[in-house]
Amino acid sequence: ILTQSATNCNSYGGGKSVKQVIPGITYDELAARYGVNRSTVYRWMKRGLIEPTRFCGRLFFTKDAIEAFEEKARR
Repeated sequence: ILTQSATNCNSYGGGKSVKQVIPGITYDELAARYGVNRSTVYRWMKRGLIEPTRFCGRLFFTKDAIEAFEEKARR
């Protein structure tokens, strides 16, 4: 798995898609998971409730970020 410091987004993972390289879910998948609109996910990010990972210009939410978000939501 490559890190965010990769400079050429077309050469990662031996021809695999971004989804196959980054262990996480997309913005839309996160919204669907919780049954909310994309704008709600955006507000969560702005409030610091969930931290996205950016890779090749796309946002992903890792398992760790989702677990931390769920922990914050329980408080």
